[in-house]
Amino acid sequence: MTPDLFSLQGKHPRPQSLSDPFHDNTSDSLRQLLSKPDDALRWCDFKILLGPHLPAGTYDEVAYFLPLAFNWIRANKGDALDLCSSLVWFCSEYANDLASDGVLDSARGELRGLLRDWTARFMIVHFDKPACVAKGWRLEYLDLVDMSETVCEMMCDLVEYARHADIVEQFVRDLMDFGTNPSAAAWLLELIRSCEGVAYRPPLLPLLEEASVDHRILLTAYELSQTHSEIRDSSPTYWRDTLCQLGIAQI
Repeated sequence: MTPDLFSLQGKHPRPQSLSDPFHDNTSDSLRQLLSKPDDALRWCDFKILLGPHLPAGTYDEVAYFLPLAFNWIRANKGDALDLCSSLVWFCSEYANDLASDGVLDSARGELRGLLRDWTARFMIVHFDKPACVAKGWRLEYLDLVDMSETVCEMMCDLVEYARHADIVEQFVRDLMDFGTNPSAAAWLLELIRSCEGVAYRPPLLPLLEEASVDHRILLTAYELSQTHSEIRDSSPTYWRDTLCQLGIAQI
């Protein structure tokens, strides 16, 4: 966590009450929420406090909790999907207030850092037929890339709420400039593959569209990704299906 972001707590002390400007909560539920110590707050509490759209207080009332929410999402990536929209919306809706408090760059750095941290490793979770049956899925198999849904959701939120959309473009550019990083190369292919996904997908970006038809980039990224054994061997079906979907199976 950037120390500067915790300066918000000096400028905006922990509130004793919340005004609930959108009348979306009960007085008792807000009192119970505020009775929790900082280290007992969870994603559902931060979502009530920060939004999106219906925060439990004004900026001055709830800004105290922003650095705590960033710390929480970083430490609990398994539940990050439930909170990322709140953070992006709050940092977008109140960007001018964060700038006035001198922490806008720190907040933007935290958003960039989450995307960078979530894509530092590429891990495929493969469900074979017995595993699918155990889950109640009528599938022969299923491959899920760890954190892919959360990454796509945050990218979409950044574009939708607009104020920090440039973070998404730079994030994609960084992946495209994968150099010798097999995880970055694999993530680039995953995002391109996910553009045609049903359950979740990244936002439609010209950069991803251009990369999706550049067979040189696709093949180079694939070959680099296969140099890492964890990426290459974690699923017997993911790369076969991905190559077919990207149209590079025969190159």
